Amino acid sequence: MLKGEFLFVNLEASKNFKPRVFVIVESAATIIKKYLSLRPASTPHRRFFVNYQKGRCTTQPIGINKIGKFSTIIAQYLGLPNPHE
Repeated sequence: MLKGEFLFVNLEASKNFKPRVFVIVESAATIIKKYLSLRPASTPHRRFFVNYQKGRCTTQPIGINKIGKFSTIIAQYLGLPNPHE
């Protein structure tokens, strides 16, 4: 829920069964709201990140291995030396 300049996030279920609450500042909250608007309404799960293919989001969730490759993809895009490191 967006309140003023912040996005308040409440995670009820966690690995150690303790609820977590955190705040996201306005600049990141704007990006998150845009991302959420692109997600298909028919997504059958509650995972935050979904796959993006052919210019649109799919309902398939992104797994740990794909998230782990993000730093390499970003480094390649930026033209950094040794992006696999």
